[in-house]
Amino acid sequence: MYEIVGIGSDSYIRIEMPSMVTVSAAMELYRQMAEVPEYRDGMPAIWDMRHSNIGELSAEEIKELSAYRDDPPIREGALVATVVSSEGERMIAKLINSSFESAIDQTRRVFRSLEEAEAWIRSERNAASGDR
Repeated sequence: MYEIVGIGSDSYIRIEMPSMVTVSAAMELYRQMAEVPEYRDGMPAIWDMRHSNIGELSAEEIKELSAYRDDPPIREGALVATVVSSEGERMIAKLINSSFESAIDQTRRVFRSLEEAEAWIRSERNAASGDR
């Protein structure tokens, strides 16, 4: 599920992962992001994985997901927050994020609540615009 939250330059895309995460499903969600009418390249994203099974991914699946690269959508320079529900999932998300950060110019963080992720995006935007 995709949802654009906010208005104009203050908006971000929230992607809610299904309960059963597979590598192919995650890749398809990533590709479909560019098809959301209000989406724009570089828009901050929050990947909500609180209700998914990310903690059950195998080492091979984590490696495959971490290696995934595709052209659309353009995510260079984007802020990307991942929200998880447990410490184990947090460690897996950080592992995946570190691979993406090294391959794509993005700033990525992992949080335990949607509110923390939203606050981080606002804070980063304010810092970038000098409003801090």
